Amino acid sequence: MKLINERYVSYYYYKNVEAITMALEKFMRRNIYQSKEMAILLTFVGGYIDAYTFLSRGGTLAAGQTGNIIFLASELSHRDLRGGMLKVASVVSFMIGVMFVSLIHHQLATRYWRLVSLIPITLSCLVVGFLPMSIPNLYILPPLAFGMAMLTTSFSKIEGEGYNNTFSTGNLKNGVIALSEYILNGDTAQLRKAKLYIRIVLSFIIGAIISAEVQKYIGTYAILVAAMILVLIFIFYSILIYRRAVSYTHLTLPTICSV
Repeated sequence: MKLINERYVSYYYYKNVEAITMALEKFMRRNIYQSKEMAILLTFVGGYIDAYTFLSRGGTLAAGQTGNIIFLASELSHRDLRGGMLKVASVVSFMIGVMFVSLIHHQLATRYWRLVSLIPITLSCLVVGFLPMSIPNLYILPPLAFGMAMLTTSFSKIEGEGYNNTFSTGNLKNGVIALSEYILNGDTAQLRKAKLYIRIVLSFIIGAIISAEVQKYIGTYAILVAAMILVLIFIFYSILIYRRAVSYTHLTLPTICSV
């Protein structure tokens, strides 16, 4: 009887160890940058900064280039060359930022490469917040557009699903499609996806509203709020990557996917 109990205990002990090991391996493989918490915070920042540049920096969007192209067409039709140049500068800077992400991803063979992509937008927000309104917006928008492009290109998934953290059209479309699939077919996986996209869209809206309200009280200094959030994201993301790398080095795993 004692032998049977020992075998019983031994069996469940090793089963529990196996289950824990599998859970750790799953955690190791999970892309931290795809967490919904990270996506919601970054999308909040995206809405916050776009509202800031539109309301306080010449009616131009740092990331919403579709809107800028429409504004450009309108300003060209009214012979507003100064406003048109600002939109062109934003679009071109955004394009360069996207290209730069591809470059650093190719050149930096490290799991920390996404941290590099957070630096330009964080520094831009810190600097812009202390610049007087007398500085032409043509010097303000390009760094912000460049940084926003790097942000949205580097952090482009939420729990395995593609999303945008600097504009909402695609998120809204994907959310409605997923919700429709759930209503028509009863697919609970689609309901989970719809909830993710709804949270992202709401985060963008809330970010824009709070930005507009904060600007009423502190004006151009409002962008410093976005800078502080980005600094916190940078620290949080760095700690998660470091702790995961250090704490689980004893596990024998296949190559860990990018974080």
